[in-house]
Amino acid sequence: MDSVAVDKHELADQLNAVHEEIRLEATAFPEKLRHVRPTPEEWCAMELLGHIAEMHYSYVARAQNLMDSPGAELARDMQSPERIEAVQRGPTLSLEEALSQLEQARQHALAFLDRVAPEQMSVGGIHSSLGPMTVRDVFSRTIIGHARNHLNQLRAARDQVTG
Repeated sequence: MDSVAVDKHELADQLNAVHEEIRLEATAFPEKLRHVRPTPEEWCAMELLGHIAEMHYSYVARAQNLMDSPGAELARDMQSPERIEAVQRGPTLSLEEALSQLEQARQHALAFLDRVAPEQMSVGGIHSSLGPMTVRDVFSRTIIGHARNHLNQLRAARDQVTG
């Protein structure tokens, strides 16, 4: 296996691992507290789950755009309709529905990773706050890394609401 194939395999393993941790954390989150915001400015558990699922589609689309248009801008408006809608939709879902959406989003991201040709992993663009990024960086930093950040936020929310 060449180094890019090994790297893609490791990225897939990392995404799978963070999703398993999210699933375990979400399941362990007390049911009666899943809709409670730790503070008025912070998202509740169900809002976080809605956002995590949506962001995979968004970042995959941006990575695809980067491959189609090398040098493209990668950031999006924090008030983008799809981002806001996913956060708002989260609390309307059952935990099973939210976990199903997360699983579909994970599969979508993995299918994208599988399709990326070795030479496309190094195609670069610019993220307005993160700076230069390659397609690999988008997957590692904004799909896996962002999911891990929200996993930590989910854990912190549980600690705060059960405190």
